[in-house]
Amino acid sequence: MINKFKTAVVFTASIVGGHELMTIAHVKRFLNKGIDLSCFVPDDNSQLKKALADQGVEYNTHAICHKRLEILHSFFNLKYRMQARNFLKKISIEYDYIIIVQGDIELGSVFINEGVRVCREQIISYIPYTHSFSLMGSKLSLIKDILSRNLYKKCDKYISISNIFASELTKRNPNADVRVLRNVIVNFNSKNIRGSGYTYRPKENEFVLLMAGRVYFRQKGQHLLVGALKKINIQKNIRVKVIGDGPDLNKMKEMSGALSSNVTFEYMGWKNNIWDHTKDVDALVLPSLYEGVPLVMLEAIKANVSIIAPARDGMRDYIPQGYLYKTGSEEEEIEALSQKLKEIISSN
Repeated sequence: MINKFKTAVVFTASIVGGHELMTIAHVKRFLNKGIDLSCFVPDDNSQLKKALADQGVEYNTHAICHKRLEILHSFFNLKYRMQARNFLKKISIEYDYIIIVQGDIELGSVFINEGVRVCREQIISYIPYTHSFSLMGSKLSLIKDILSRNLYKKCDKYISISNIFASELTKRNPNADVRVLRNVIVNFNSKNIRGSGYTYRPKENEFVLLMAGRVYFRQKGQHLLVGALKKINIQKNIRVKVIGDGPDLNKMKEMSGALSSNVTFEYMGWKNNIWDHTKDVDALVLPSLYEGVPLVMLEAIKANVSIIAPARDGMRDYIPQGYLYKTGSEEEEIEALSQKLKEIISSN
């Protein structure tokens, strides 16, 4: 889609999340291949500017900064829309394609809305997933879902991160050209690769689980793991290494403290490189209620560490069937995860 053309990459978020970091990794990789890319960053995102500078990637800035409830602004805030329209008009003269980096359909929605008016053929949305706002528990989710149905149809070209979400995008816009650009892991330390960088030795009387990332029940589902462990009745000790923090950390500490004595949680806080602390881990567990393609999952695959996860979203593209458990209601997933853990721990 972009190999032979001059392309603008327009970041839209006010933070640096996994999608922004992956975009930077791809940009650097493509620049090294001689592809003509230029980055545009919101004025107020100093963290993103630093992340680009740290990777030696030059950037320009733009004044269309993320707003709370941005999808509403993208339809009803005339001043905001005109800012975005004028910016797109300006760069559409110089660039053949304009990639809008969207963490979800709301982020950068004003560029999609205005792009259809001034440079529709040049706009490409780079979006990791297509989850509804109702699923994500967003405020005003019903209104956002109605508006997003319109937005998906206003963009004719998409790049997503897995076949699962490419199919979902095609359902939302049957006329769109949808391509898949898989997430990549770069600069993974070879000493953390199991089997070559170090020797993995499972313990006879203990099974160690890793749970890494933001502790946020509504998305990451850590409470489901606690519920599943509550149902397990085996003699072997189970230790859960928790790397990360988040709004539900204290709640999880309280819940895990009520488990049987052979199940312990080790809270390690945030670590810059989790794989320096996981040589004794038997499996990574990802009990997420919704995901894209989790970076920690890709890192675990690179590290040759087994992964236990629900059969949903990007996990279905990467994880062997034997390590996936059935999805359903929260109670059904707790039961399915419990059975999967019993099966894997007993066979270890």
